[in-house]
Amino acid sequence: FEDIERIDIGNLDKLKGCRFNIICDVTNPLVGPNGTSYTYAKQKGASLEEIEILEKGATHIAEIIYKEFGDDIENRPYYGCSGGIAMALSYFLNADIFLGSEYFSSLHKLDDLLDENSLVVTGEGKLDKTSFQGKVVSKIVDLAKRVGAKLLAIVGKSDLDKAQCLSKGINDLIVLNQDEEDFEVIKGNAQKTLYDKTLEYFSSLENK
Repeated sequence: FEDIERIDIGNLDKLKGCRFNIICDVTNPLVGPNGTSYTYAKQKGASLEEIEILEKGATHIAEIIYKEFGDDIENRPYYGCSGGIAMALSYFLNADIFLGSEYFSSLHKLDDLLDENSLVVTGEGKLDKTSFQGKVVSKIVDLAKRVGAKLLAIVGKSDLDKAQCLSKGINDLIVLNQDEEDFEVIKGNAQKTLYDKTLEYFSSLENK
């Protein structure tokens, strides 16, 4: 990205009649301490050195856009989604951005499905602070709180303990692979692990 000197959008005129939608699961900006590189690159396997390179590249793109078009995009919400793809689609193709949790909640009318007697089950690959930055988990937490429903989260790994989860609005937590680091092992045992640990959880409720 640092080698880019200018951005030519002359050929985009042919797409003027097209409409694009983006469904994002996070609201992070493109750059900065809460931007795409510092927040998500480590999760994807990037080293600290690589994260710095990615951040410099994203910052350079933002500077080019400011220089070429006069728009400061560094802190625009959603632009950090999917490594900055949301920025490109929104800025250059005028795509409308929807928060995925809100979009699908409305689509399936989740507000009408829940009441205080509901047990809501949601999931996340890894539960951490980013899970509450607009992802589906944060929306489900809000819905469950609103109607007084109990919320169970089934996750692969968790950076939060049960007390922290409870403070966020998650009543119970099933963690499937907290200590397993080998991804091939996790994949190979995924179905059995999910079945066994979920069965163990609901069996323990019956015995209370």
